[in-house]
Amino acid sequence: WSEAEQFANRGNDVCNFKKGLSMRFNTAILYDIENLLKGYNFSQSFIDKISLKEIYESVENIENVGNVAIQRAYANWSDPRLNVMKGDIVELGIDPIQIFGFSRGAKKNVADIQLAIDAVDLAHTKTAIEVFVIVSGDGGFASLAKKLHEYGKIVVGCAYKKSANRIFEAVCDDFVWVDDPDDSDIISRVS
Repeated sequence: WSEAEQFANRGNDVCNFKKGLSMRFNTAILYDIENLLKGYNFSQSFIDKISLKEIYESVENIENVGNVAIQRAYANWSDPRLNVMKGDIVELGIDPIQIFGFSRGAKKNVADIQLAIDAVDLAHTKTAIEVFVIVSGDGGFASLAKKLHEYGKIVVGCAYKKSANRIFEAVCDDFVWVDDPDDSDIISRVS
């Protein structure tokens, strides 16, 4: 090989290496739908303004996010009011994780617990996942973010600015702010 051919081949190797980086599937997005809905006392007009597609597109702009390998959305999907999200879920390839309460009373934190268990499980079983995006403003996820850091993972939070827990925000490596449907109500009332 001539020196010029070797240089040209090295250029191809660098190009292929960079192409490999951009093609890596290194990200998991875990959506706490209950947190996005601010509980289950939401109105249909509120949920109509939530776009999982817009959240996904915002997350894609984060520097460390490669291709998304896993997406899961945690909610009580038997609630017919959530049917409006079906289009985004199908289009984005999100796995809807059905959450049932284990008691007859409130179902508080059931989705949070399942999301945290899945994140730790993924950190151990899917080692190619380097970036965990937690779509929630719940302060309980600060502990999860710290644990994922112990495993060498990058954590991106994603929530409404007014309702994001400041400790969770502080322990995340990056944070994505999403539009709060309540704010659009205020804007439309002012206009």
